[in-house]
Amino acid sequence: MLGAARAQRDMKDGIHPLDAMRVLTQGAPAGGNPNHVKAVGAVAVSVNPVAADAWAATAVGADPSEVRGLGLAEQRRLGRADLKAVAPVEIVAG
Repeated sequence: MLGAARAQRDMKDGIHPLDAMRVLTQGAPAGGNPNHVKAVGAVAVSVNPVAADAWAATAVGADPSEVRGLGLAEQRRLGRADLKAVAPVEIVAG
């Protein structure tokens, strides 16, 4: 099982905050290059950990359907990655 699917299985219930203020797009989690940091400037909160990860993928320009761990998590019924189906709400602060 991939790490993301395993983590989502273990954390299924509850609220899942996701910090995407500055995202390391390559070399994570072992390290990285400052040139690989993308300033997204957002946070997300979800009761669906799979949807939170799908949102994170889109926030850095990736297609959630191409993130293998999300598909495995959906197959295990840990949540839904289809953001249209979960109807996210955006709140702009500041």
